[in-house]
Amino acid sequence: MSRVLCLLVVIVAVIVLPGHADAQDLDPRRYVNLPIDQNFFGLAYAYSKGDVNFSPSVPLTDASITVNSPAAFYARTFALAGNSSSFDALLPYGCAEGSALLNGQRASRDVCGLGDLKLRLSYNFFGAKVFSLREFVKQPRTIVAGASVQLSVPVGQYDDDKILNIGTNRWYIRPEAGFSLPWRKWSFEFASGVRIFSDNDDFLGSTLKQDPLWNVQAHAIYDLTRHQWVSIDGNYFFGGNTY
Repeated sequence: MSRVLCLLVVIVAVIVLPGHADAQDLDPRRYVNLPIDQNFFGLAYAYSKGDVNFSPSVPLTDASITVNSPAAFYARTFALAGNSSSFDALLPYGCAEGSALLNGQRASRDVCGLGDLKLRLSYNFFGAKVFSLREFVKQPRTIVAGASVQLSVPVGQYDDDKILNIGTNRWYIRPEAGFSLPWRKWSFEFASGVRIFSDNDDFLGSTLKQDPLWNVQAHAIYDLTRHQWVSIDGNYFFGGNTY
């Protein structure tokens, strides 16, 4: 059992539109060393409102959407091949309300349900020696490099005759690599990854395909105290065309 039970607040974004997986999920402190045998539980809430740009394969224009999404989060740290590692799971619940012009006619939808389950394994292969919690607090911060792989499991709400859904009715795998550089009370982190999607075979009577979606992200993190920090984050996406 873990010696410490922590509350971890994670800011997440939920993918609510099949074929539009430009999720703005920013993930600071992903590649840092952590004490092993710790459990983290958290609750998150995401709110999003704005216009939506669809690909030419979807006959929608003038679309806007509002999303409210709480989520539950669990993570555990452990030793793997002599380095600190972690496993985390995220299960969101979302409510989405949107409207658009469908072939020139105004259409709207209001839907709630579970989102797709996210499972991730992270492994720090450099600069992340294994320490217990008592040992860890005495260690100086070091440069850490690592990699992770996330799997999205399509368990979310999905209606095959609707464009707006909470789930996506398809899998994706997301390998990623990153590193962090500590400097005084600051940490600077960089990561790059790609989402590789399976096909959605039940999209309005057709098959929806999507190219790999690449992204890079950067974080500047400042430690207010030993237990509190703030960050400035940025994400850039490219690829991900839908057919």
